[in-house]
Amino acid sequence: MGLFNRQCYIFISSNCGWQGIRVGSNDKAVYCLDANSGSLLWKYITGDAVSSSPTVTDEKVYIGSNDNNVYCLDADNGNLIWTYSTSYHVSSAPALANNSIYFGSRSTFSDNLFCLNADNGTQIWNFTTGGIHSSPTVIDDKLYVGSYDNNIYCLNTTNGSLIWNFTTDDDVFSSPAVAEGKVYVGSYDNNVYCLNADNGSLIWNYTTGGGVYSSPAIADGKVFVGSNDNDIYCLDSNNGNLIWSYTSGMEIWSSPAVADGKVYIGSHDGKVYAFGNNPPNKPNKPYGPKSGDAGEHYLYWSLAEDPDGHDVYLLFDWGDGSNSGWIGPIKSGDLEKAGYTWSENGTYEIKVKAKDIYDAESNWSDPLTVTMPKNKPVSTNSIFIRFLENHPRFFPILREILERLQI
Repeated sequence: MGLFNRQCYIFISSNCGWQGIRVGSNDKAVYCLDANSGSLLWKYITGDAVSSSPTVTDEKVYIGSNDNNVYCLDADNGNLIWTYSTSYHVSSAPALANNSIYFGSRSTFSDNLFCLNADNGTQIWNFTTGGIHSSPTVIDDKLYVGSYDNNIYCLNTTNGSLIWNFTTDDDVFSSPAVAEGKVYVGSYDNNVYCLNADNGSLIWNYTTGGGVYSSPAIADGKVFVGSNDNDIYCLDSNNGNLIWSYTSGMEIWSSPAVADGKVYIGSHDGKVYAFGNNPPNKPNKPYGPKSGDAGEHYLYWSLAEDPDGHDVYLLFDWGDGSNSGWIGPIKSGDLEKAGYTWSENGTYEIKVKAKDIYDAESNWSDPLTVTMPKNKPVSTNSIFIRFLENHPRFFPILREILERLQI
């Protein structure tokens, strides 16, 4: 593992080029580090602390500084390509879209939301708000950003004209997240808001115990966000209902990152927290005929519940070296069936395994023993099986009844 030592705060971008990671620092410098070893590749000195996160393409690095400037640097060697001066600190991370750079300035008395040509830094348009720390989010032809004047703005990316704004009861430091036609953002009025992305109407809000400086992350139908009440929250993205929360040692300004079914977030208590994905529970023992004739096709049922509510896949092992392959996705707790034809007489054990959408696998179910040839009549069209297909939630009860009746 590489280690780069520097006595300063480091602000890291999640955007990495093929050879390095670009970061800004409180010692006024922008650094490029080797992604594998952490060794220094280049650095560029600005006129003040760099609290903006960089936006990186294959050829350029765009970053703001507290010296009131936005810089465009060569991603390979750190040479200056162009710079643009504003009237106050730039801590907003630039957004790159349509060959344009969008960013905000913390100035509260002049132009503070800018659109520049990404190649040469010339201004295309500007828009005046009450000052911006929030980083813009650009989706298609719309830009979403929060402001010190308590508003969340939606602007046309082509000309900077206002499409809508939504007013909260305090500053909006949080950067908006946009997914499936909804805008998710926090406010220092203690709320997390979900707005209609087209018209800004309120869909829901959730009130935490402190100001929400953190920017939400959206994944798998859930909203993850931190609060100054020391908690990280997981909310239902559709209705804002609380799914779970966890209390850290201090307030949370950090924004969550979600990867491979895990949520990562830092707290002012000096710790980084990781919340993992849980595998599905062990599937129910499969149900179906316990004996039959080789060459005949038989159906078997099972289900698995996922503790996180994720969809699942089921795999039936037929006990002769064959399996069904992964079947799904299936809603957690829903019954699923699979069919098989054994080619030879014998005794076989059928078992089922589940996995979730992140490939976390369960243990194998208890086995169902099946014998070929059959030793009593079998009907896959019995009243029990027809009822089972129509009422899958009764599966565990029916299975116990049928097993006691030796059916």
